[in-house]
Amino acid sequence: MLDSVIKPLLGLLKEPVRYIIGLGIAAAIFVFAPDSIINKLGLLKLRDEGKPYLGFFLLFCIAIVIANIIGFGVVKYNGYLFLRAVKKRLHRLTIEEKQILRGYIEGQTRSLDLDIRSGVVKGLVGEHVIYRVSSISNPMAGLTAFAHNIQPWAWDYLNDHPDLLCHDSSPLTRRL
Repeated sequence: MLDSVIKPLLGLLKEPVRYIIGLGIAAAIFVFAPDSIINKLGLLKLRDEGKPYLGFFLLFCIAIVIANIIGFGVVKYNGYLFLRAVKKRLHRLTIEEKQILRGYIEGQTRSLDLDIRSGVVKGLVGEHVIYRVSSISNPMAGLTAFAHNIQPWAWDYLNDHPDLLCHDSSPLTRRL
């Protein structure tokens, strides 16, 4: 008996939140609607017998919606923290990193062939500033040159702040 109730409820966790909101609203209407309306629908006896279950179902739906709202907020906040950290990182680029990123901005291209053996390239990939898009090297650029794209957030930020790629904008001579 209990298994036949719990499995469908846990199955609801896989459904989109909009369906759960709709079911929760329907349950709330069914539980809190005046007796006269429920009686006209011929469901008064069913509601009276199932009110504890409907109340539990309503609380379950509310809990799922609240959990999704919190999860959405956490994802947005983590995204904000990530962008803040990586933008701050762009203010502390080395000369070699500036040279690589300058190739994207000055050439107004989102893709460059870069040597995957380079620690600087691997560092920029590891910090999510650029990413490798091809597993096939470009023989014209060298056997270890693979296409790397700049991340959209970095493209936008560096186009708005091209001064970050100048040699004279080292962290020692510039105030943030």
